[in-house]
Amino acid sequence: MTNSSDQQTQLLAEVFKTAFEENVAPTAIFKLDTTIVMANQAYCRVSGLSAEEVIGVSWLSQIPPDDIERLKEFNKTRLAGSEDVPGEYDFKFYNKQGDIRNGHMFVKLIKDYNLIITSFVDITDQKNNEKIILQQRDELKNNIVRLDKEFAFQTILIENYKKHVTSLIESLLNLRKLAVHENSSILSFIEKIIENVEENQQVFSWVKLKEKYLDMHPEFMSGLLTKHPNLTPAEVKLCTLLHLNLDTKEIAAITSQTYDSTRVARTRLRKKLGLNNENSLIAYLLKF
Repeated sequence: MTNSSDQQTQLLAEVFKTAFEENVAPTAIFKLDTTIVMANQAYCRVSGLSAEEVIGVSWLSQIPPDDIERLKEFNKTRLAGSEDVPGEYDFKFYNKQGDIRNGHMFVKLIKDYNLIITSFVDITDQKNNEKIILQQRDELKNNIVRLDKEFAFQTILIENYKKHVTSLIESLLNLRKLAVHENSSILSFIEKIIENVEENQQVFSWVKLKEKYLDMHPEFMSGLLTKHPNLTPAEVKLCTLLHLNLDTKEIAAITSQTYDSTRVARTRLRKKLGLNNENSLIAYLLKF
């Protein structure tokens, strides 16, 4: 009976040893004092250290200084029997070349044997990719801000251009009145100039500008009109210019209105959108 029990125990030990050694995840067993007593082949491969270099050494020697205190606190809490300590978490570790790698660790305390078994996954590449994605996202945000500013500047230039063109047309019309009895060829020439100027002016109309802006921010207009379907075209235009983060003076110049009338229009818009004095109008519109 005893022999059978001993054989079964030996068989289980062999199965565990095989499973431990062949596990593809880096795995180690260490004492409560942090001394490593077993490390599988995957652990040695990822760390770059041989079993002889690992066994008998504290796992703390492989942890960067800025991560040691956190992991020591986890271990202390775990040994105290607290359930607050997580069973898995990210950590950093040194490989043999001294490079800092990132891992995701799974930890289990084996109370009956006063041992702790750990297994981890090297997530260094994943972390690096996350950094790249975050950098790309920040770059995209900065590009959007830059494009918005450029668009706002172009809008101001175009609207100012329209004012000058309007003034030019008025001058040409006055000139036509003077030339009507003087020279038919001059009159015809003036008519063609007026026609060409008016056609060019249409290219830079507000409708075109609005279409271009909506191509850049398709969600803005749909979100705004879904929540506030009773806005007038003038109010939609004002909302768009505010979404560009333009101030009252700049909007007044673009819309050919006085500063005071633009300020009044903003106040009326605020009320129509249901905002009080504590709410920022521009911040509200930027949410769309």
